[in-house]
Amino acid sequence: MSDVSDAVTTAEVERVLRDHVRPLLERDGGGIELVSVAGFEVVVRLVSVCAGCPGAGYTTDAVLFPLLSTVVRGLSLRVERAP
Repeated sequence: MSDVSDAVTTAEVERVLRDHVRPLLERDGGGIELVSVAGFEVVVRLVSVCAGCPGAGYTTDAVLFPLLSTVVRGLSLRVERAP
């Protein structure tokens, strides 16, 4: 496959966030926003209680990265925290 056909779309990432990630985070009063998708790089922002949570690193490693990797082969994930 070429790099162009392998690149993920914003809609694919948003679907994973909507169907799998947001429900998990919202149970604990947190949230996530999609900032951008460019090729294989996905940038998200943790918001609400997730923004200051000491477990945000675990959430990234154990939840976000594995779930998003199902639609983004070669994923480069950057997670920001809302101020």
